[in-house]
Amino acid sequence: MTMTTAGIDYRHPVISGSHFAWGELIPREVRGQETAAHRDMLCALAWTLLDPLRERWGEPLHIHPHGALRPEPWNTRWEGAPHSLHRFGAAADPHPENPTPQRVRALARLAEELNPFQLGVYDTFVHIAIPAWALGAHRFSARWNKQSQ
Repeated sequence: MTMTTAGIDYRHPVISGSHFAWGELIPREVRGQETAAHRDMLCALAWTLLDPLRERWGEPLHIHPHGALRPEPWNTRWEGAPHSLHRFGAAADPHPENPTPQRVRALARLAEELNPFQLGVYDTFVHIAIPAWALGAHRFSARWNKQSQ
């Protein structure tokens, strides 16, 4: 069984040596809808944030099931923010194995060292993003904490 669409083998790493495969960043529902600009943005996201964060963490990280790329109508269906950088493939929601609020806070501290464009902290994952101005995303850098504890 092949897992390719638009010339991408979703089992392969996003970039050479990456800890993250295309299939982790592009949800099944979205596959085949990604553009070259989306793929470029996902490569930049892996290169600048995801892989360096995984190296600093020292353990596997997983991406939220809705992936990094959420173009419309998926972003709205999955209750994403209307101006989410996920729409462009410029954001991801990584989480550690066995996420607890404490482990997520520790992951967020490591992510902050990478100076992401956006950093959001939730109970079970962090949101990290790179700028996507070239794709029409006019957002400001932001930090937020939505942990319940």
